[in-house]
Amino acid sequence: MAGQIKISSKINGTLGISNSSTTNIESSNSTIAREQEENSKAVPQENATGVIGFSSLPYVQNPYPLEVGQDPSSKYSAKNGTSKYEGKYSENFLNFKLESISDILSLDINEYSTSFNFIVEFVDNDLREYWSSPDLIAQLRAELKAGNPYTTRKTIPVINFDFKFIKDYATQDQFKIPEDYAEVNITKTITTKEDVLKHINWMVSSITSLRAANEMGSWELELTEELGMDHSKELDALQSYLLSEESNISDNISDSSNDSAGGILPIDGGFLDSPEEIDETNLYPPFGVPGVRNRERRSLEGNRYIWLGSARIWKNLTTD
Repeated sequence: MAGQIKISSKINGTLGISNSSTTNIESSNSTIAREQEENSKAVPQENATGVIGFSSLPYVQNPYPLEVGQDPSSKYSAKNGTSKYEGKYSENFLNFKLESISDILSLDINEYSTSFNFIVEFVDNDLREYWSSPDLIAQLRAELKAGNPYTTRKTIPVINFDFKFIKDYATQDQFKIPEDYAEVNITKTITTKEDVLKHINWMVSSITSLRAANEMGSWELELTEELGMDHSKELDALQSYLLSEESNISDNISDSSNDSAGGILPIDGGFLDSPEEIDETNLYPPFGVPGVRNRERRSLEGNRYIWLGSARIWKNLTTD
């Protein structure tokens, strides 16, 4: 898969099992009053594709104020984007902000079945579009309906995918010249968001190590009298160039400042500061990762860099 995939995980523990997942929380003052306890069951929710989802709220590790093993769903209610969590007495409660999922799209499960349990954020310059599987969207709908503040889009892992980089990647010379030499015309390849999602789903769910080429695209032979030899010089020049100049790393992705849940918990209505994060780009600036091979070259923000394997540094060829 060409292009840069950057994974940003924002979840602690198993999805929907622990109610200690990080979330944005607003708390309200409360007083002691009479005890109220009711029993309820999670109601399955069906999304537009017909997939039924179930809330994980009945199975949280700490069902307070009920006993372990009991369903605490009756203590949670959702209204106007807020989940109200009642304590042992109804006047004791906390309010949690629920996150809308109305902007998350999915493939038609009747056309192509996807089941991955994360969100893909397609980045195209300043444009961002969110996709997931019908299964996960159905579950998130059920969580919203149940008022579950512990499993929301903020607690789901997000993959940042540079769509600007991938949509025209197949037309580059490093592919076109070898195709001309082989006298093959590529009629379909991975270029659309739907193509990307299908391939991602295959990568995380397939039990085979190699995907069939005809599942990713199509091609046709265009035989000529030259048998492709008229492109041999171009191919030799391209191969020499790629050995020293190839750069398959995109710099079009940045963190989504609004998607990070942080590491906060309520204490008397206040918040604990998030733990300090380590900037991994300081390890091998400016890319944050070592080179794949000695003297590998990459470009970033108008500067050209070369990887010096012995020194394990990226040397700036533009300014140094």
